[in-house]
Amino acid sequence: MSPIKIGRTLLAISIMKSALTYGSTVYKGQDFVVTATRTPEAASNTTQDVTVISSAELLNSGQRTLGEVLQMTPGIEIAQTGGAGQTGSIFMRGTNSNQTLILLDGVPINTGSIGTASFNIIPVNEIDHIEILQGPASSLYGANAIGGVIQIFTKKGRGTPHPYISAGMGSYNTSRISTGYEGQKGNLSFNILGGHDESTSISQTNSSNPFSFNPDTDPYRNNYVSGQLSYLLAPGQKLGIVFLRNHATVFNDDGIYGPASLQDHTTTTVGNYEAYSRNRINSYWVSQVNFDHSVDNEFTQTANPFSSNGSINNTQNEINWQNDFSTSLGIITLGEENQWQSVGGSATTFVINRRTNSSLFGAYHENFGPQSFMISGRHDQNSQFGGQNTGTVGYGYRLIPDLRVTATIGTAFRAPTFDDLYAVYPYYIANPNLKPEFALDREVGLHYSGGHGGFSLIYFDNKIRNLITGYTDTNFNYVMTNVGSARIKGLEIGYDTKLKGFRFHSSITFQQPINEDTNTLLGRRARQHGFIRVSRNFNRWGVGIETVFSGKRYDSSVSNNSSNRLGGYGIANLTATYRVNSEFSWYSRWDNIFNKQYELAQGYNTPGSNIFVGFNYSPD
Repeated sequence: MSPIKIGRTLLAISIMKSALTYGSTVYKGQDFVVTATRTPEAASNTTQDVTVISSAELLNSGQRTLGEVLQMTPGIEIAQTGGAGQTGSIFMRGTNSNQTLILLDGVPINTGSIGTASFNIIPVNEIDHIEILQGPASSLYGANAIGGVIQIFTKKGRGTPHPYISAGMGSYNTSRISTGYEGQKGNLSFNILGGHDESTSISQTNSSNPFSFNPDTDPYRNNYVSGQLSYLLAPGQKLGIVFLRNHATVFNDDGIYGPASLQDHTTTTVGNYEAYSRNRINSYWVSQVNFDHSVDNEFTQTANPFSSNGSINNTQNEINWQNDFSTSLGIITLGEENQWQSVGGSATTFVINRRTNSSLFGAYHENFGPQSFMISGRHDQNSQFGGQNTGTVGYGYRLIPDLRVTATIGTAFRAPTFDDLYAVYPYYIANPNLKPEFALDREVGLHYSGGHGGFSLIYFDNKIRNLITGYTDTNFNYVMTNVGSARIKGLEIGYDTKLKGFRFHSSITFQQPINEDTNTLLGRRARQHGFIRVSRNFNRWGVGIETVFSGKRYDSSVSNNSSNRLGGYGIANLTATYRVNSEFSWYSRWDNIFNKQYELAQGYNTPGSNIFVGFNYSPD
C-alpha cells in the first residue's frame, strides 16, 4: 500500500475515533495568525518567527509595490531588475528567491516553469494584510518553503455595505487608482475591487549592462480586479469564492540586439480562482475543502537571442481537504492535497509538460502553562521525482510573562522546475535527472514583549544540499546540474518601542549566506542588512522617517570579485499622513530623498528621488 493510501486510511480512522473532550478556537483578526500552523494561533505563542503586516500599516505607509513593503520586513532582501513592474527576487534569511513559497489567500502561486511568483504585479491596494513565516515550512505547505512562506490575504467584506476609493500620483508620471464596494448584508459578505496602476518609470538598464543598455524609459501599466464572496448557510457552515486577475505590461531594454522600434516588452497575466466550503461538523471538528485554479501566463517580445521570445503559460489546479480537531490536549490538523501542474507556450518546448503531486500532512500544537509545543509532518508524492518526507518540531518556554525562548528544527525541500528539467532554449541544456534541493534548518530565539514595545534575537542555521544551479560548458551552453551546497547562518535582531510619543521599529540581520562549493557569498545577498523606522502622530497628522540599508553584495555566487561587486547602500524615505475625518485621509511619500545611486542587480537601475501623494476615502 502506498504512503498516500496508508495516510488516507489513518486520516479516516482519526476522524471516526476522535472522542476526547473538546473546546473551540476563537479567531480575532491579526492578534492571531494562521500561517504558522495552518490554524488560528495567538501570534505570541508561535514557536516559529511570524511577522504580520496589518491592513492599517499598508494603508498608512503609502508604499506602492509589494517589494517596497517586504523590504521593510525583518530578514528579507529584495533585488529588482529595473523600475516598476520589472522582475523581482525575494531573499528570505539568505535563501534563494525560488526557495520562498508565496501563497495568495492560501493558494501557492510559485510557477511550475521557474519556481518563483509574479509578486511584482500584485498592487498593495489589493492586499488586506500579510503574514510572513520565517524558517522551514515544507512540513505544512510542501515544496519551495525552504526559506519560509509569505501569505498574502486579499480584502474581504466588512461592515455596512459601502464604496471606497484610493488614488494618487507622483514622480515618473506615476498614477494609481482603485475603487471597490464591500460589506455584509445578512449572511452575505462581499468585496469587489478594480484598479489601474501606470508609470513612465525609469530606464531598466545602465551602461554597466553593455549588451542590453538602452537609455530610454521603460513604462509599466497594470489593470487588476479581485474580490471575495461568502455566504453563511447556517452557524458554522460557510461557502465562499475568491478571485483575482491582474494583467500587466512592462517594457524592457534589449540594447544591441534590436532596434528601438521593436518596443521589447513582457505582458503577464496572473489569475487566481478559489471556491471553498468550510463546515463545523460538531463542537470539536472543523473541515474545509478548497478547489483552486491559478494561471501565470507571460508573453515576451524581444530580439535578445539569450531570452525567451513568445509565451510561457503556467496552469495549476489543486484540491485541498483540511480537518482541524480541538481536543483537550491541543489542536490537531490532518489534511490531504492534490495538485496538477502544466506548462506550455510558444517561447519553448518541454519534453514533459505535466506533473502531479499528492500529499498528506498533519500538525499538532498546544500551550501547557508557560510551554508551547508544535510538531508537523508531511509526505509529498510527485510524479516526476518520487516521494519527499519533511518534518518540523518547535518548542517555546515563557521565562516570565513578557519573555520567551523558542527553538525549532525542521526540514524542507524545493522541487526542480519544468525549466530545470525539460525546457528547450537557445544555449540552455535542461537536466531531467535533477534531484530536489533539501534543507535542514535550526533556529533558537529570545522574544520580549512588554507594554511599550519589545525585542527579538533569533539565530538561524540552514544547511541546503543538492543545490540546483548551472554552469557554462565549452560550447557556451548553460547546463543545469545538482552540484551545490550552501550554509546560511545568521543572527536577526528586532527592536520595537514607544518613547515620548515616538514609535521606533527596527531590524538588522547579520548573516553568512555561503556557497560551500566555491566559498563565496550567494548572489545578491549581503552579510548585513536591515531597516529603521521612526514615526509619530500629532492629532490628525502622522509623520515618519525610514532608512533601508545593506552591505556589499556580489551579482554572482560563482565568483566574488570587483567585476560583479554591488556596493553597500543606505536610502532614506519620509512619510506623512493627514486624517481629515474617519472617512477621508491623505498620505504622501518622499522616497530616496538624497537621490542615492545604487544597484540591486548589476547593470539595472533603481529609482532616484521620487514623491507620491494620494488619498483614501471609505464612507461609513
